[in-house]
Amino acid sequence: MFLRAVGVSAAFAGLLSASGVVAGCGGEAPARRIVPSYDPFTSRLVQMSADQNGDGRVDQWTFLDGNRPLRGEADTDGDGRIDRWEYFDTGSVLVSVGTSSRNDGIEDTWTFAAKTAEGETRIVRSRQRDRQWDRAEYFRGTELVRTEDDTNADGRPDRWDRYEGNVLREAAFDTTLQRGRPNRRLVYDAAGRFAAIETDPDGRQVRAPDGRGGATAGSSTMTVARIDGVSRTALMLVGVLALATSAGAQAAVGTGPLTATLADTEPTTGVLSVGPVKLAPGLVIREIGWDGAPSSGLPTACSCSR
Repeated sequence: MFLRAVGVSAAFAGLLSASGVVAGCGGEAPARRIVPSYDPFTSRLVQMSADQNGDGRVDQWTFLDGNRPLRGEADTDGDGRIDRWEYFDTGSVLVSVGTSSRNDGIEDTWTFAAKTAEGETRIVRSRQRDRQWDRAEYFRGTELVRTEDDTNADGRPDRWDRYEGNVLREAAFDTTLQRGRPNRRLVYDAAGRFAAIETDPDGRQVRAPDGRGGATAGSSTMTVARIDGVSRTALMLVGVLALATSAGAQAAVGTGPLTATLADTEPTTGVLSVGPVKLAPGLVIREIGWDGAPSSGLPTACSCSR
């Protein structure tokens, strides 16, 4: 066979045969022949190219160190741009496959061949398209089960979402954007409705014995605020807005760096009121919290900015 003549390893030969690149010696069409390239000084095999679709243009390249594949590139749709990248380990085993989400020749998504310890398939993305991963998605089969996001590009995740049956059940945040572990969590029921807010100041994820409040700043106990009835309705909008941003702890309302700049006169037009919660035009909710344990079950402090 041709592969034996150029000294390609049996493992790699099997890989190429499985992909349809290699045909028998007597039946290989000239347009689909594999063309080897060698280092002019060492005579080591460094590249193999092929025309996979038989249109007379090379559309697959494999880069090698002798008989060991390093990576592969392919133009699978024949538009002249690379849209698939393959990476191998030192044992010639496929590690990951890169793709372009916009099909424009820029690699920004990588699917790993090996499963995680939980049996999940991991896909990582570079939303800035700079080859720096800022989102990881985990699947069981075709079902998304969890995600991790690095929103400030420091190399550490600061948001974690968990799904059950494609329904968001939990959204956790590192509001410090420094620790790489969550200290605030939004919980949803099986129907995807907002159910609770949990706070965990030091991110150790240790619950109070009764599963409810009682934590103080700096403690290792998780504070849980359950939302029922009218409280759930009033805070559903807040829960959606909280997913969009993570804010640090705020001082007393009206004295912090965000609220101190707001006008002293309360707006009277265009105000949306849900119980004691009021949303005025031009305001963005950054954080909502409790001062003590109000009997109404609704928040008594809301930090906003224009």
